[in-house]
Amino acid sequence: MKSKTGIARFASVCFLILVSTACQITLLQFPPIGGPTQPSVPVSPSPTPQPRAQTTFAVSIPEPLVGGESIALSILDEVTGLSFNAVTYPMQAKDSFTYTTTVALPINAVIKYRYIRQTSRPILEDTA
Repeated sequence: MKSKTGIARFASVCFLILVSTACQITLLQFPPIGGPTQPSVPVSPSPTPQPRAQTTFAVSIPEPLVGGESIALSILDEVTGLSFNAVTYPMQAKDSFTYTTTVALPINAVIKYRYIRQTSRPILEDTA
């Protein structure tokens, strides 16, 4: 009887050794994994550009500009209304007192703007 239990014990030990090595050694060759995959993110459509309207700004000044000066339109930051991120557009003279420029703005946009008399230091308009 001891021989049957010894054989059974030997067979059990051999079986456990084979099973434990099977967990460590792969018998099948799987294709290599190409690195970590990124989760799929739903792609949203690109935003539709807002329609724009050509808007003409005109300013009349009380006296003609002297040499080296020019007039510009400054569109202020839409969030704060301050001139930190202002965009400046030069204005063209119609005559010595009237200046105009045309800017494409989104339809129904509310903007804040200023006229700037540009010299060596910009002079902001404060009467309109």
